[in-house]
Amino acid sequence: MDFKLTDEQRDFVAAIRDFSEREAGTQEKREALTEGYKLHHNFDVYKKMADLGWLGVTIPEEYGGSGGSYLDASLFLEETARGMCPIGGYGTTLIVAGAVQRFGTDDQKHKILGGIASGAVEAIAMTEPEAGSDVGNLSTKAERTSDNGGGYVINGQKVFISNAHISDHVLVVCRTTKGESKHEGLSMIFVPKDNPGMEMTPIDTMGGRDTNT
Repeated sequence: MDFKLTDEQRDFVAAIRDFSEREAGTQEKREALTEGYKLHHNFDVYKKMADLGWLGVTIPEEYGGSGGSYLDASLFLEETARGMCPIGGYGTTLIVAGAVQRFGTDDQKHKILGGIASGAVEAIAMTEPEAGSDVGNLSTKAERTSDNGGGYVINGQKVFISNAHISDHVLVVCRTTKGESKHEGLSMIFVPKDNPGMEMTPIDTMGGRDTNT
C-alpha cells in the first residue's frame, strides 16, 4: 500500500501552511486572535478558510463541499494546529457533518452541510451529568407534540458540550422510545441554538470557555 500523498494533497498542505503562517503562526498573533487566549475560535479566520473551500473538504460537491476524504481533513487539522490557527469549532463540526452525511435527510444535508462549508459551526450534545461516553445511560427524552405544527419537546440536561455557544445548531442525542436494550430508542434531533427553552451556562476550563452545560 502506498502511503505517499498525492501531488494535489501536497499542494493542499503547502497552501494551508502558507495561510496559517500568514494569518496566525506566532504566539503574538494567536494571542491577538483569541483575546488573550480567552477564546478558542476566531470566526474571521474561519470565514477566510470557508472562502477558500477548505471547511467543506469532506462534504460532497452537491452540498457545497469539495468531496475530499477524511485523510484530507486530517491534513487540514494537522497543518492548522501546527500553524496555531484558532479554529476550535471545526472538530465538533466535523463530527456533526459525518452524522448528517450518514443519517440526514436531503433537506438537512443541503442546509447543515451547506452551512458548514460556508463557515457555520455545529455542536453535538451527548454527555450528561450521569451519563458519559456510554450514551445508553442518557436520560434526556424527546416526546412528540402537536403544538406549533408538530415536532418534539425535549427535556433533560447536557454537560461539557463543546462549542455549543458558538454553534448554529446543537445535535441533541436523546431517547425517543424504549427498546429492549439501553442502546435502542435513541435519536438525534437538531435544535437551533436560540430555540426557546434552551439554556446554556459556560464552564470555565483551563483552555477557555469552550464547553457548556
